[in-house]
Amino acid sequence: MTSCDILIIGAGIIGNLLCFALKDTNYKIILCDKTNFANSHREDNRAIALNRASMQILSTLKLWPMLAKKATPIHEIQVFKQQAFGATRLLGEKNNPLGTVIPMRDLQASIDTKPCNIMHAELVHYASKTKTATLKGLQKSFTVKTKLIVGSDGTNSNLSKFVNLIREKYTYQQTALTTTITLKRPHKFTAIELFTQEGPLALLPLGKKAVSLVWCMRHAKAEKLLNKDQAYILQALQTAIGYRLGRIVSAYPLQCYPLSQFFMPHVVQDEIVFIGNAAQTLHPVAAQGLNLGIRDVAMLAQTIIQNGLNPKSLALYQDLRTKDRQIIRQATHFLAEFFTTTSFLQPVSSLVLSCLDQSTLLKALLVQYASGFGSYPSADLACGIPLGEVLHEI
Repeated sequence: MTSCDILIIGAGIIGNLLCFALKDTNYKIILCDKTNFANSHREDNRAIALNRASMQILSTLKLWPMLAKKATPIHEIQVFKQQAFGATRLLGEKNNPLGTVIPMRDLQASIDTKPCNIMHAELVHYASKTKTATLKGLQKSFTVKTKLIVGSDGTNSNLSKFVNLIREKYTYQQTALTTTITLKRPHKFTAIELFTQEGPLALLPLGKKAVSLVWCMRHAKAEKLLNKDQAYILQALQTAIGYRLGRIVSAYPLQCYPLSQFFMPHVVQDEIVFIGNAAQTLHPVAAQGLNLGIRDVAMLAQTIIQNGLNPKSLALYQDLRTKDRQIIRQATHFLAEFFTTTSFLQPVSSLVLSCLDQSTLLKALLVQYASGFGSYPSADLACGIPLGEVLHEI
């Protein structure tokens, strides 16, 4: 039997980042995943938007210098409704963009290069009474005894099967279509959030003449598009987006996934804690999911370093993260439902955008929350304070 202090299930970005954040502690950490991310992330063509809090967390962990070379800043965000009045523009400062966009594979690779020991094995059982996990590798199964087990194994969390925590689900009846679009002219570092009757459509600047697309729509429409040729797809995209960013030259590769919300109101049970998509999987509108997970990592690492591996430490983590998680969950759900309505509320949603555009205070508040700095406690890493530098009761 192997023993460790912390067993992290799931070696994606969130699990890897937690392991990296705790690398200078004396804790023995095992990072476990059935997938070999060293190979899989090379084939991941998605791009992600990092907000200001995430950028600061990565910077404080000294990961940002490597990532900055491949990041595209967002200097402007345009929000509007398709075929309706009402729009708003959010502008960043000259040396302080609203966020940045980076290919998923580059973010994963930057963390993979750090000293994190990964076991390529699948969790098949966890016994809370004895605090032992049974892991199945390629050739044999083995057990690991641990003081803390962290579930960072995504939406379909395997670890969640072995706890009695409530996991709420909401199905949006939508499919997210993703692709990388090449433009004829530069995008000028502008991101677009377009609300259609079927679902939101987001364009994130990537490089100089490309944008990453996330288009939420009904399942039938997504299936139809996937079966069409490139010319048809380009015309459909141009019709939906319009010409705010000019003409579309190409779109490749086209991928899709169904949309649901999963949410754990409580993420702690005994010595078990869930973070990232295992704790909350959100609608992709406003690109908040991964950013919320990065804030989970920052606060969990802080509470572990300052308070140790004990029930009080995990209870404190639960309390510190509740407000942030609830606010972002409700906000993304509201945006996904309210602004895509086809009912009598449609004129109201257009009016809301118009009023927002006229209010400097409301826009500043929106930017503050979207940046990851709301009215909830911010982790030290998000404030530029290295872990362990200031020891205090949170």
